[in-house]
Amino acid sequence: MSTSSKELWRNWDAETGGMIKRLSQIAKGGAPDGNMLRVLPALKKMYSPGSRVLDVGCCVGEYLAMLRKQVDPEIDYTGVDATKKYLDVARSIFKQTRFVEGDILNLPFDDNAFDLVFCVNVLQHIAPPLTVPLRELLRVSRRTVVIYLLSDICDMQIQQFRKPGDAWDSLPFFYHNVYSKKTVVSTIRKICPNARIFNAAGNGYRMGPLNTKYNVFVACKSTEGDILKGDQ
Repeated sequence: MSTSSKELWRNWDAETGGMIKRLSQIAKGGAPDGNMLRVLPALKKMYSPGSRVLDVGCCVGEYLAMLRKQVDPEIDYTGVDATKKYLDVARSIFKQTRFVEGDILNLPFDDNAFDLVFCVNVLQHIAPPLTVPLRELLRVSRRTVVIYLLSDICDMQIQQFRKPGDAWDSLPFFYHNVYSKKTVVSTIRKICPNARIFNAAGNGYRMGPLNTKYNVFVACKSTEGDILKGDQ
Protein backbone atom coordinates (compact mmCIF):
# COMPACT_ATOMS: atom_id res chain seq x y z
CA MET A 1 0.00 0.00 0.00
CA SER A 2 1.04 3.57 -0.48
CA THR A 3 2.01 5.76 2.46
CA SER A 4 -1.33 7.55 2.31
CA SER A 5 -3.19 4.24 2.32
CA LYS A 6 -1.24 3.00 5.32
CA GLU A 7 -2.18 6.16 7.19
CA LEU A 8 -5.80 5.77 6.14
CA TRP A 9 -6.10 2.29 7.68
CA ARG A 10 -3.74 2.93 10.60
CA ASN A 11 -6.57 3.07 13.16
CA TRP A 12 -7.79 -0.38 12.19
CA ASP A 13 -4.31 -1.79 12.75
CA ALA A 14 -4.51 -0.32 16.28
CA GLU A 15 -7.88 -1.93 17.10
CA THR A 16 -7.54 -3.66 20.45
CA GLY A 17 -9.94 -6.55 19.96
CA GLY A 18 -13.48 -5.47 20.84
CA MET A 19 -14.64 -5.21 17.24
CA ILE A 20 -12.81 -8.38 16.27
CA LYS A 21 -14.45 -10.31 19.12
CA ARG A 22 -17.96 -9.09 18.27
CA LEU A 23 -17.68 -9.77 14.54
CA SER A 24 -15.96 -13.12 15.11
CA GLN A 25 -19.00 -14.26 17.05
CA ILE A 26 -21.16 -13.41 14.04
CA ALA A 27 -18.73 -15.13 11.66
CA LYS A 28 -18.92 -18.29 13.79
CA GLY A 29 -22.70 -18.43 13.45
CA GLY A 30 -24.08 -15.66 15.65
CA ALA A 31 -27.02 -13.50 14.64
CA PRO A 32 -26.23 -10.89 11.94
CA ASP A 33 -26.15 -7.28 13.08
CA GLY A 34 -28.43 -4.51 11.79
CA ASN A 35 -26.07 -3.37 9.05
CA MET A 36 -25.87 -6.88 7.63
CA LEU A 37 -29.63 -7.30 7.58
CA ARG A 38 -30.12 -3.94 5.85
CA VAL A 39 -27.78 -4.81 2.98
CA LEU A 40 -28.89 -8.44 2.66
CA PRO A 41 -31.98 -7.79 0.42
CA ALA A 42 -29.82 -6.10 -2.23
CA LEU A 43 -27.26 -8.91 -2.14
CA LYS A 44 -29.98 -11.53 -2.47
CA LYS A 45 -31.58 -9.73 -5.40
CA MET A 46 -28.34 -9.22 -7.32
CA TYR A 47 -26.89 -12.70 -6.70
CA SER A 48 -27.33 -15.60 -9.07
CA PRO A 49 -26.03 -19.16 -8.63
CA GLY A 50 -22.45 -19.53 -9.74
CA SER A 51 -21.63 -15.86 -9.29
CA ARG A 52 -18.13 -14.96 -8.19
CA VAL A 53 -18.53 -12.66 -5.19
CA LEU A 54 -16.02 -10.19 -3.72
CA ASP A 55 -16.41 -8.66 -0.25
CA VAL A 56 -14.30 -5.46 -0.11
CA GLY A 57 -13.45 -4.57 3.48
CA CYS A 58 -14.37 -8.09 4.58
CA CYS A 59 -13.03 -7.78 8.15
CA VAL A 60 -13.24 -11.28 9.71
CA GLY A 61 -15.59 -12.68 7.05
CA GLU A 62 -18.81 -12.20 8.97
CA TYR A 63 -20.78 -11.60 5.76
CA LEU A 64 -19.73 -14.99 4.41
CA ALA A 65 -21.48 -16.73 7.30
CA MET A 66 -24.69 -14.82 6.56
CA LEU A 67 -24.46 -15.38 2.80
CA ARG A 68 -23.97 -19.12 3.23
CA LYS A 69 -27.02 -19.34 5.48
CA GLN A 70 -29.38 -17.03 3.61
CA VAL A 71 -28.21 -16.88 -0.02
CA ASP A 72 -26.17 -19.89 -1.16
CA PRO A 73 -24.29 -22.44 0.99
CA GLU A 74 -21.89 -23.01 -1.93
CA ILE A 75 -21.25 -19.33 -2.69
CA ASP A 76 -18.00 -18.58 -4.55
CA TYR A 77 -16.70 -15.92 -2.15
CA THR A 78 -13.45 -13.95 -1.88
CA GLY A 79 -12.75 -11.46 0.91
CA VAL A 80 -10.26 -8.61 0.75
CA ASP A 81 -9.19 -6.32 3.59
CA ALA A 82 -6.30 -3.96 4.29
CA THR A 83 -5.88 -5.10 7.90
CA LYS A 84 -3.85 -8.27 8.38
CA LYS A 85 -5.11 -9.03 11.89
CA TYR A 86 -8.69 -9.24 10.57
CA LEU A 87 -7.61 -11.55 7.77
CA ASP A 88 -5.76 -13.83 10.19
CA VAL A 89 -8.98 -14.27 12.17
CA ALA A 90 -11.04 -14.80 9.00
CA ARG A 91 -8.66 -17.50 7.78
CA SER A 92 -8.84 -19.27 11.14
CA ILE A 93 -12.66 -19.37 10.97
CA PHE A 94 -13.10 -20.12 7.26
CA LYS A 95 -10.13 -22.35 6.51
CA GLN A 96 -10.99 -23.20 2.89
CA THR A 97 -11.93 -19.66 1.82
CA ARG A 98 -9.82 -17.18 -0.09
CA PHE A 99 -8.94 -14.04 1.88
CA VAL A 100 -6.57 -11.49 0.32
CA GLU A 101 -4.74 -8.55 1.84
CA GLY A 102 -5.43 -5.51 -0.32
CA ASP A 103 -6.48 -1.87 -0.45
CA ILE A 104 -9.71 -0.54 -1.93
CA LEU A 105 -7.65 2.23 -3.53
CA ASN A 106 -5.73 -0.38 -5.54
CA LEU A 107 -7.50 -3.73 -5.51
CA PRO A 108 -5.23 -6.70 -6.35
CA PHE A 109 -7.58 -8.25 -8.92
CA ASP A 110 -7.98 -8.24 -12.70
CA ASP A 111 -10.68 -6.27 -14.49
CA ASN A 112 -14.11 -7.97 -14.41
CA ALA A 113 -12.79 -10.68 -12.08
CA PHE A 114 -16.06 -10.95 -10.11
CA ASP A 115 -19.76 -10.96 -10.94
CA LEU A 116 -20.92 -9.27 -7.73
CA VAL A 117 -18.79 -6.91 -5.66
CA PHE A 118 -20.04 -5.48 -2.38
CA CYS A 119 -18.51 -2.94 -0.03
CA VAL A 120 -20.05 -2.25 3.39
CA ASN A 121 -19.06 0.51 5.82
CA VAL A 122 -15.80 1.39 4.09
CA LEU A 123 -16.34 4.44 1.90
CA GLN A 124 -17.28 6.76 4.77
CA HIS A 125 -13.74 6.34 6.08
CA ILE A 126 -12.21 7.62 2.84
CA ALA A 127 -11.54 11.29 2.16
CA PRO A 128 -12.97 12.85 -1.01
CA PRO A 129 -13.08 12.40 -3.87
CA LEU A 130 -14.63 8.96 -4.10
CA THR A 131 -13.47 8.50 -7.69
CA VAL A 132 -10.59 6.12 -7.02
CA PRO A 133 -12.33 3.65 -4.66
CA LEU A 134 -15.53 3.61 -6.72
CA ARG A 135 -13.56 3.12 -9.90
CA GLU A 136 -11.76 0.17 -8.35
CA LEU A 137 -15.03 -1.44 -7.24
CA LEU A 138 -16.48 -1.02 -10.73
CA ARG A 139 -13.28 -2.14 -12.43
CA VAL A 140 -13.13 -5.56 -10.76
CA SER A 141 -16.87 -6.21 -11.18
CA ARG A 142 -18.17 -7.76 -14.37
CA ARG A 143 -21.76 -7.00 -13.55
CA THR A 144 -22.90 -5.50 -10.22
CA VAL A 145 -21.56 -3.41 -7.32
CA VAL A 146 -23.47 -3.04 -4.04
CA ILE A 147 -22.34 -0.21 -1.75
CA TYR A 148 -23.47 0.50 1.81
CA LEU A 149 -22.40 3.75 3.43
CA LEU A 150 -23.45 6.77 5.47
CA SER A 151 -25.16 9.40 3.33
CA ASP A 152 -27.11 12.62 3.77
CA ILE A 153 -28.54 15.52 1.77
CA CYS A 154 -25.07 17.02 1.49
CA ASP A 155 -21.43 16.00 1.86
CA MET A 156 -19.93 16.62 5.28
CA GLN A 157 -16.97 15.72 7.41
CA ILE A 158 -17.70 14.29 10.86
CA GLN A 159 -14.18 13.94 12.24
CA GLN A 160 -10.73 14.06 10.76
CA PHE A 161 -8.21 11.32 11.31
CA ARG A 162 -5.81 12.44 14.00
CA LYS A 163 -2.06 12.23 14.05
CA PRO A 164 -0.33 9.78 16.42
CA GLY A 165 0.07 11.17 19.91
CA ASP A 166 -2.82 13.63 19.96
CA ALA A 167 -5.87 13.45 22.22
CA TRP A 168 -7.91 11.34 19.78
CA ASP A 169 -5.21 8.82 18.94
CA SER A 170 -6.52 6.22 21.38
CA LEU A 171 -9.83 5.93 19.46
CA PRO A 172 -9.49 3.20 16.83
CA PHE A 173 -12.71 3.92 14.92
CA PHE A 174 -14.43 7.09 13.83
CA TYR A 175 -16.08 8.25 10.66
CA HIS A 176 -14.31 10.52 8.26
CA ASN A 177 -16.94 11.68 5.77
CA VAL A 178 -20.62 11.49 4.89
CA TYR A 179 -21.44 11.57 1.19
CA SER A 180 -24.69 12.70 -0.40
CA LYS A 181 -26.71 10.57 -2.77
CA LYS A 182 -25.89 13.10 -5.49
CA THR A 183 -22.15 12.68 -4.93
CA VAL A 184 -22.29 8.89 -4.96
CA VAL A 185 -24.49 8.68 -8.05
CA SER A 186 -22.70 11.40 -10.04
CA THR A 187 -19.29 9.87 -9.28
CA ILE A 188 -20.44 6.46 -10.50
CA ARG A 189 -21.89 8.09 -13.62
CA LYS A 190 -18.58 9.80 -14.38
CA ILE A 191 -16.72 6.51 -14.06
CA CYS A 192 -19.22 4.23 -15.78
CA PRO A 193 -21.67 6.34 -17.82
CA ASN A 194 -23.84 3.39 -18.89
CA ALA A 195 -24.36 1.96 -15.42
CA ARG A 196 -27.86 1.61 -14.02
CA ILE A 197 -27.92 2.91 -10.45
CA PHE A 198 -30.49 2.19 -7.76
CA ASN A 199 -30.69 3.66 -4.26
CA ALA A 200 -32.36 1.32 -1.77
CA ALA A 201 -32.84 4.14 0.72
CA GLY A 202 -35.46 2.17 2.63
CA ASN A 203 -32.73 -0.05 4.03
CA GLY A 204 -31.23 2.79 6.03
CA TYR A 205 -32.07 4.35 9.36
CA ARG A 206 -31.79 7.91 10.53
CA MET A 207 -29.01 9.05 12.81
CA GLY A 208 -27.52 12.43 13.69
CA PRO A 209 -29.01 15.95 13.63
CA LEU A 210 -29.79 16.12 9.91
CA ASN A 211 -30.82 13.14 7.81
CA THR A 212 -27.65 11.09 8.02
CA LYS A 213 -28.41 7.41 7.57
CA TYR A 214 -27.02 4.26 6.09
CA ASN A 215 -28.00 3.74 2.47
CA VAL A 216 -27.61 0.97 -0.07
CA PHE A 217 -26.56 1.84 -3.62
CA VAL A 218 -26.58 -0.71 -6.42
CA ALA A 219 -24.69 -0.05 -9.68
CA CYS A 220 -25.22 -2.45 -12.59
CA LYS A 221 -22.81 -2.29 -15.51
CA SER A 222 -24.53 -2.75 -18.86
CA THR A 223 -21.74 -5.03 -20.10
CA GLU A 224 -18.36 -6.14 -18.80
CA GLY A 225 -16.88 -4.04 -21.59
CA ASP A 226 -18.21 -0.77 -20.17
CA ILE A 227 -15.54 1.90 -20.48
CA LEU A 228 -14.51 3.18 -17.08
CA LYS A 229 -13.57 6.82 -16.93
CA GLY A 230 -12.17 9.13 -14.26
CA ASP A 231 -8.91 9.23 -12.36
CA GLN A 232 -6.57 6.31 -12.93
